[in-house]
Formats: sequence, C-alpha cells, structure tokens
Amino acid sequence: MKKISQADVADKCDISTSAYGQIERRAGKCTFETLHKIANALGVSVSYLVDIDNEIKC
Repeated sequence: MKKISQADVADKCDISTSAYGQIERRAGKCTFETLHKIANALGVSVSYLVDIDNEIKC
C-alpha cells in the first residue's frame, strides 16, 4: 500500500479530511462509491478494505 496522508486520500475521493478520518476510525459510514474511491487512492482492492483480517476497514 502507498504511503499517503489522510488529506491526500480525502482530496482524491472528493470528501473532507474530517469525513475520511471518521471512515478510517470506523466512526463514519461511506457509500460503495466512496469505498471504491478510497481503494483506488490507496492502491488496493475494495475486498482488501472490507476483509475482516485486515487492519483497514470501512
């Protein structure tokens, strides 16, 4: 996975840094479209993000 800041991911996903932070902390919800944008920004698959064995979840 690429090293990228929350602000960079949020910018690539057209969401606020605050909203992305909430998604990353599992304090906020996101649409499948946003999940797909996050996966693309991070250079991973959507299935990687939602896999319960991985640390990054949405």
